[in-house]
Amino acid sequence: MPTSQTWSYTKSYVMTYVS
Repeated sequence: MPTSQTWSYTKSYVMTYVS
């Protein structure tokens, strides 16, 4: 389970969503 990769993807998505 690549938690690091998942966090990166979630972070990118959240950043775009919040923006």
